[in-house]
Amino acid sequence: MKYVALIFLTLIIISCEKYDEEILPVVGVYEANVVGVSGPFSISVSSDRGNRILIDAPWDGENWAVLEARIRNEHEWDKDIVIREQWLADGVTLVGEGIFFDYSIQLDYIIWIDNIRHDFTIVGTKL
Repeated sequence: MKYVALIFLTLIIISCEKYDEEILPVVGVYEANVVGVSGPFSISVSSDRGNRILIDAPWDGENWAVLEARIRNEHEWDKDIVIREQWLADGVTLVGEGIFFDYSIQLDYIIWIDNIRHDFTIVGTKL
């Protein structure tokens, strides 16, 4: 019985992958703009773990931060991006969503600065 449990545990550990292969098309460098604010600049999207990605961008057009997002509806070329509420600084939070399609990304998000809402959109094409 110990050997069966040991083999089962070994299989579970070996089968766990750090990265979800379905999100790898999103990973890369994009030439992007914060619509109506600034650009062009390069943003980086990297894989974190499972269906999580990290996005390094100037969210308000000036101040850069790395935020975590999750990929949903993991189809081959059409992926939904969910950015849960995260703190950028004291009194500054960001929440949003987006889409990846055909090597392009669009992120629509809200930055709350001392309870004042600011709407932004980043649009980019993968280099």
